[in-house]
Amino acid sequence: MQNKFLKIFLISLLFALSADFAFGATLTVYPDASTGGTTVDGDVAETGTPQWCQARYPGSGDTHTDTATTIRTYHTIDETEGVTGTYRGILLFDTSDLTSGATISAAVLSVYVVSESHVPGFSSAFNVFSATPESDDDLVNEDYAAVGSTVLSDTWKASTTFAPLNWEAYTASAYNDFTLNASGISNISKTGISKFSTREWFEAQNTQDECCDVGGCFDSTNPTGYTYYSADQTGTDNDPKLVITYTPAANTTPTASSVTVSPKSNKVGYDFTFTGTWTESDAGDNVKMYICKDSSCTNCDNTSQTNCWCYSDDNVTQPTVTDTCTYTAQSSDIGNRNFYMKVCDDEPSCSVSIFGGSFLVGPATSTPLRFKGGVVLRIKNGFDSKSIRIRCL
Repeated sequence: MQNKFLKIFLISLLFALSADFAFGATLTVYPDASTGGTTVDGDVAETGTPQWCQARYPGSGDTHTDTATTIRTYHTIDETEGVTGTYRGILLFDTSDLTSGATISAAVLSVYVVSESHVPGFSSAFNVFSATPESDDDLVNEDYAAVGSTVLSDTWKASTTFAPLNWEAYTASAYNDFTLNASGISNISKTGISKFSTREWFEAQNTQDECCDVGGCFDSTNPTGYTYYSADQTGTDNDPKLVITYTPAANTTPTASSVTVSPKSNKVGYDFTFTGTWTESDAGDNVKMYICKDSSCTNCDNTSQTNCWCYSDDNVTQPTVTDTCTYTAQSSDIGNRNFYMKVCDDEPSCSVSIFGGSFLVGPATSTPLRFKGGVVLRIKNGFDSKSIRIRCL
């Protein structure tokens, strides 16, 4: 019976591991709240234009907000003047943790819809597009025009379902997911900021076919479109989010190239500086240099440093890096000491250790010995007759 349960456990474990391997790693990112961070979210608008065409096509933008708790993707409407404003959402995500070697297999952009409204007889829908705002951490009015026209998800979120597009009803007071298509995945930056916008269906068509004269379109003042939470909403439970499934780049082990010490001899209480050079082909990896006390470098790596002379700070690969670390000689070190070097990245994966050479530790300068009769004997660098100096007191 125990063997049976053990087999079931092992099969389940293998299945879980194979699932992780098949689907890859997952990265979930959110815009930064407010401004001044790495990313931003908010909405940009063209207002005060009393016709559908003027509000939508082309529009340069005259207002924006990037600190409100909600983001608008809709039209404002006046029964007499028609469309009086068009609002577009802007969403930026820091996706640099992917690194350039990652392979993205899927991605879903989600927004938490707070409310929806539409004019009777007009169905509203929205989708995600690209964006190219002037700044990564602040919005300006002109960003209204800095949005793409290519749909980045094959499913539109709509208030009602109608042909010929693949419409999917939106969900109120909940996350609404946009599974990115090939164009949407291509819009994700593996080394920097991924930039998206949200646009309402009719506004995003980039044609003038649906334009109408003042007072000839609408019999309601309802806004047409959607409002969803921004990153300025408290916490991240309802923030816009981008969930990316990817396969990380295969890790390359760094290579230790050379290491030297300066000076080659010194006294107890004084410093020895070790200078090492290494190469690492994986862009973005953090690498540390470890100066070991023996060739095996046991207990001198990412997990333990008890057998190190010293080790460096983290370094992002260049891919060739030169760095230093310093060791202060102790009385237990007196004599000739060997040193070795290896480097470890943050996977972690460590290079083979290389022999650096040796350094000599001498005793510290002694305290003067005072003898009766006025003789002082001062000993430097061991018992070397040339270094003995006697003077009368």
